[in-house]
Amino acid sequence: MRFIQQEKKLRIYNIDTTDTTKSRHGELFPNTVRSLVLGSSGCGKTNLIYFLLVDENGLRFENVYIYSKTLDQPKYKLLKRIINEIDGVKIFTFFENDKVISPEKVLPNSVFIMDDVIGEQQAVIREYFSRGRHNNVDIFYLAQSYSKVPKQLIRDNANLIVLFKQDETNLKHVYNEHCSGDMSYIEFKHFCNTCWNRDRFAFVVICKDNERDNGRYRFGFDTYVAI
Repeated sequence: MRFIQQEKKLRIYNIDTTDTTKSRHGELFPNTVRSLVLGSSGCGKTNLIYFLLVDENGLRFENVYIYSKTLDQPKYKLLKRIINEIDGVKIFTFFENDKVISPEKVLPNSVFIMDDVIGEQQAVIREYFSRGRHNNVDIFYLAQSYSKVPKQLIRDNANLIVLFKQDETNLKHVYNEHCSGDMSYIEFKHFCNTCWNRDRFAFVVICKDNERDNGRYRFGFDTYVAI
């Protein structure tokens, strides 16, 4: 293979006016989040989302949207009570797929949670993963199985992957699509199992916007792992 430089040059550089070097959420999160939160029922997915929204070191937002078939969960009821007491912050909920508004109609600087909707029509969810960042909308898609999440536009566009304990099939899917360029599958599996074995509700994080040795792989959100 040879690279042959030409005399005439075409300069191409980033003309985005937004400063993407510093996240509006702080150093633990990407500037705009497109997250998959994956794990079996009862593993702690909803609990994780709750603390991302209420902890002082969690996400920064002005509004919360929730699309779920399980809106009666105690954590969502508690979250709604808390947000209703905060001046200027609103919470919106959707139960039916055809009632979910498009990304263009969501208020800026919002968090949109999609929980327990993997069996529903996925077109509107694809819209959020492909266009939500243009309006500073952070998306969290909660599901039990990685392999059942549509690949096109959703899995491919995710930049923050949260994995509670996975079976071999789903773990291999995650590795092949997001981690194969960084390590062997044996190393990746060892990393995940080491984290999961530390606690019943432990989870690993893959932050694709970060470099391999600077927060791309984590135990929880705040412990970076050098593999």
